[in-house]
Parts: sequence; structure tokens; C-alpha cells
Amino acid sequence: MTDRMKGLKSAGAASELIFACFFVLGRLQPALYAILIFAFSMIVFPYYEGGDQEHYRGFYDAVSGMPLSEAYDYYASALGSREPVYFFLVYGFSPYLEKDFLFSLINALLAFVVVSWVVSNRVRFYIVPLVVFNFYALVLFFPAERLKLAVLLFMIGCFWRGWVRYFFWGGAIFSHTQTILLVLSAQSRRVISLFVSLMRGKVDGGGVFLVLIAVLLCVFVFFMRGHIFDKLEFYMEFGGVGAVIKPLILSGLTAYCASGRRLESLISSLPLVVVSFFVGDERIVIFSYFVFLYFALNRNRGANIPVVLTGGYFLVKGVFFLIGIIEYGDGFAELVF
Repeated sequence: MTDRMKGLKSAGAASELIFACFFVLGRLQPALYAILIFAFSMIVFPYYEGGDQEHYRGFYDAVSGMPLSEAYDYYASALGSREPVYFFLVYGFSPYLEKDFLFSLINALLAFVVVSWVVSNRVRFYIVPLVVFNFYALVLFFPAERLKLAVLLFMIGCFWRGWVRYFFWGGAIFSHTQTILLVLSAQSRRVISLFVSLMRGKVDGGGVFLVLIAVLLCVFVFFMRGHIFDKLEFYMEFGGVGAVIKPLILSGLTAYCASGRRLESLISSLPLVVVSFFVGDERIVIFSYFVFLYFALNRNRGANIPVVLTGGYFLVKGVFFLIGIIEYGDGFAELVF
């Protein structure tokens, strides 16, 4: 065997080894990120004592040992919420686990589920940190505890089909009412299918199922109407034309990235623009960004200009958010952009 042939054989073996390493690392990404986020959360959580965490910590420490009905009333008064899933989670675990440890575990599980979805969509590995460490991910990991639990259940539901999916999505809505917006956005394909079926003069099983889901959502809104109307009354003063700018920009970027699925992307994202007009963009932009990522990460495996630019911007914003946590005990302190 000539030296040239030996060299080619060695190069081929090295290439196969490198490919195998990247393949294994790709499969291990969810677990690796889960471990990383758990350790990261355990380090950062003790610094976060202001903002929403002040109320969450107070509730977690006080509720242990209370009678159930008294604890639920205290939950409603302390956190201004009546969604039951977060309440039962805290009520069940607060006597046994430290709060920071419990929610670091939940952060790790959320990271595992999100990165599993990212890997299943073959997103390039160097894009993943833009998803895991951006500003809105950090908001979920630290201050937005009820929304974090809701997004976790929603994402778990995305891996299932049929009634199991809607069971988890229902749990998400009962964790944080605003998750209805994500559930409705996720039904855009069914909405298109129902519309096409109606145009043909018939309704298939998927259409009937969608109508049933709509009825169940109406029942939920009826029973939670007091809580929902209180929130609407509070947030409506933040609405207006200026509030639609960020969701509208993200909607445009979503449509741009959703090549071949633009109608679906618009049905998913434009309702969020409308909602932001009435209640402001503070609680809506995060959902607009999630919808954007859902479509944009499927374009060129996430390696596209909108993902990189928005990801870079929110990554930098996330750094300032962390600085706020460490220096002031609140990530939103001094955050001006």
C-alpha cells in the first residue's frame, strides 16, 4: 500500500470518527443542556429575590402546612392567580424540597424538552444556544414561574398526538391562562383544513375535533371569567397602536421564514398582533417570538438571518437581564431595551 493510499485511509477514518462524535453529541444535546441549565439555575436563583420572585418565594415559604382551602385562597391573594396547576405543584412539594432546587429541576426538564424538539427538527448545533440562553428563555427560567410550567406542559404535548396532546395543553392553560394563545396558534393548520373542508361542503373528523376543542375552551373561559376579566381590565391600559409594533415585526419575520407555509404562519401570528393592540405587548411579544422560532428554525435548519439577528439581540439582552439579577435581585431592573 502506497503512502498516498495510507494517508487517504487515515483521513477517511478521521472523518468518520469526527462525524461519529458530532452524531453522539447531537443525540446527547438534550441531556447536556438539561444538566447545564440545572447547574446554572442553582447558581442564579439565590440572587433573584426581587420582582415577581419576591411574591413567589413568599408564597412557597408560607403555604407549607396550610389547609388546602386556606392555601388556595392565600394563593389567589398573594399571586393574583387562580390557575390550579402551579398551586398544586407548590402545595405538594413545598414541605419536602427547597424552592430553588425544585424549580431548577423544572428548568432542566424544560431545557431537555425544548432541545429535544430542536434536535428533532435538525437545527444546527451552533443555533441551539441562541434558543436556550436568549432573553425570553431566561425570563421563563427565572421570574415567570407559572408561565414556565405552562410552556413545559405545552411543549410536552407537542410530542404527542390525539387526546394525550390536548391533556397536556389543557394542563398548560390551567397553569397560565395566556397559554390559550399558544394553543390557538398551534391549531393554525387545523383551521386551514377546516376552512378548505367547509369550502367543499363537508366537515371531516379533524374539523369536528377542532370545534370540540373550541367548545372546551369556551367552557374554560366561562369558569375562569372572573380571573380573565380582572387581568384584561388591568392590561387594557397598556394597549394601543404602539403596542403592535414588536408583534407585527415578528409576524412579518415569521411569514418570511415560513416558505411554503405563509398562510399557516399568518394565522398563527397575526391574532397575537390583534391581542397586543388591546392588552399591550408586554405579555404578548414572548408568544410572538415563540411562534417565530417554530417556523424560522425550520428554514435552513435555523441558520438564517432572522434567527441569527433576533437571537443575537435577545442573547445580549439576556446578558443584561442576568446582570440585573446579580446586581439588583431583579432581572428587569435597569433593563431599558
